Amino acid sequence: MTGTSHKPKLWAMLSTMKFAIWILILLGVLSLASLFSDELISQEWLNSEPEGGLDSVWRSLYYLLQMDDPFRSWWYRGLIGVLSLSLFACILERTPIVWRMWSKRPLADTTWATEQTVPIILTTAEPVASLRERLSHKFGWRLQTEEVWVGESGRLALWGPLLTHLGLLLLALGGLVGSFGDTEVRNGGYAGDTIEVDGMPFQVRIDSFRVEFYPLQPQQWVLVDGEWIGRLIKKDSEGSWKIERRNDSGEVEYVSMEEEWISNDWDLRSAGGNVKQYISSVSVIEGDEIVDQREISVNTPLRRSGYRLYQSSFDPESPRVRASYDVVTLHLTDSTGSIVHQTQLGQGDSYQVPGDSIKLTAGRLLPDFKLDSRRKAYSASANFANPALELIASGPTGFEKTMWSFLAMEGHSTRYGIYSFKVAGLQNESAQMDIATIFDIRHSPGTEFLWFGFAVSSIGLILCFYVTHRVIYVEAPVPNRSLTRVIGVSKKMTRIFEHDLSTIAKQSGHEITMIVKPEIDHY
Repeated sequence: MTGTSHKPKLWAMLSTMKFAIWILILLGVLSLASLFSDELISQEWLNSEPEGGLDSVWRSLYYLLQMDDPFRSWWYRGLIGVLSLSLFACILERTPIVWRMWSKRPLADTTWATEQTVPIILTTAEPVASLRERLSHKFGWRLQTEEVWVGESGRLALWGPLLTHLGLLLLALGGLVGSFGDTEVRNGGYAGDTIEVDGMPFQVRIDSFRVEFYPLQPQQWVLVDGEWIGRLIKKDSEGSWKIERRNDSGEVEYVSMEEEWISNDWDLRSAGGNVKQYISSVSVIEGDEIVDQREISVNTPLRRSGYRLYQSSFDPESPRVRASYDVVTLHLTDSTGSIVHQTQLGQGDSYQVPGDSIKLTAGRLLPDFKLDSRRKAYSASANFANPALELIASGPTGFEKTMWSFLAMEGHSTRYGIYSFKVAGLQNESAQMDIATIFDIRHSPGTEFLWFGFAVSSIGLILCFYVTHRVIYVEAPVPNRSLTRVIGVSKKMTRIFEHDLSTIAKQSGHEITMIVKPEIDHY
């Protein structure tokens, strides 16, 4: 009479690996679809007005499946949840079975062993005692009577499938938890700034940021003598390079320059291809105490308390350049260009223009003057490629005007009121540039599940594929059988087991006989 399962149909379906495999296939298909949707669907199409028909259908499907954020979508969470339930049901179903197999002592009766599909049976004239002694080095003792000795090896393999299921369950739970609580923000700043993120139990102070450049090599664009841009062709000699440039007529020419006049870090925006690596030195602060100091580079993130700070990039568009000088010499000239007054000012000092109501203040020094899209002046680098000094004219009625005097332009002056103002010289000018560093800050609360699940499933797979459960019987001679009989059972790799047993038996020097030759290989 055939037994009937009394398990609910839903539970019976959940506890089968076939169901879990179908869930994994569906999850893989949707994940691949989301990957290709990012490649094939442009933001312009998403932001444009629907054209109706099939276009509206595709848009509705895209937003219904939340392909813009697939790993937080309803289908991802739902499938991971169902997969977790299926794996949990499989574990509950198989745990009692594995436990019974693990704890059950083998039977003294060898009938079950000889009835296996591919038992390994051999006989030898070697005495039982010496054979048992040698076999006990490879097989753990499980049962011993006057007629039979039973040993086992690789019993841990029984737990392999169960541990693999448990590891997969932990991985699924990690993905599910991470989809609800995953955090990813971009943050950064200049040296001296402190980064804070909601929920992050520590702060990160940026101590410094540096950009490392490749050494000089062919095809690099470089700044030469602080004046012109060229491309390195090859080394002329030790310490000298052949450089391609365009002259004032627009023609290509080649010049040779010594390395000391060549710079490949002249502008991070234009010379970005010369960048080798960028590194941030940071201090980790908990409360008011510095608890760690680290360097974060592209391949070396900061990991702490479940948070990961990756060196994402830097912002060459907004450099913070600090330039200073001790004294500027100003010439005041009249309409004929004759110098009528000369003065020396420190940075921030003011000068009452003779015969006029305005006051002149020596302001900022920008080593590499540029204007942004809002026509706001800034310095693109700390190199004195296009130095400009800010002169601020102010009057008694509260008006104020900013003027720029360009030092690299021979004879350049700026005019306001009855005089023109020309910078005749600077003393002790210097400049230092800070670049804003940018971090990707990520926090996945399911990380612990993922790591533990990976470890458990790896152990399970190792037990499944690299450990073999083997049972061996050694029967003493009986009246109708004068030789010692050995019976081995293994559910896989029987050919290897057969070879191992025959090798052990032959070590005594006695002749052995294989009674049954297995016809099927289980590898």
